Amino acid sequence: MVQLEFSEKWRECLADCLASFDGREVADRKGKLSWDPTHGKLNAEFPIEQSGTIAQAMRDLILMTKDVVSAKINECLDAAG
Repeated sequence: MVQLEFSEKWRECLADCLASFDGREVADRKGKLSWDPTHGKLNAEFPIEQSGTIAQAMRDLILMTKDVVSAKINECLDAAG
């Protein structure tokens, strides 16, 4: 499983942002991201045998979310004062 998970402190701030990635494809369309609002996780599941696919999915997840999540974190910090 490849996932992006945040502590309870950040879930409320980032929930809408992360939920917007639900259903996006990763690893050359071999997997789709899934948002789990209950646990605050964005993940994609693959069989462990697909190590190359897992590495690609990790790379895709980081590249896909890095700028958006960083901007949202900064926005939340600014709002908190």
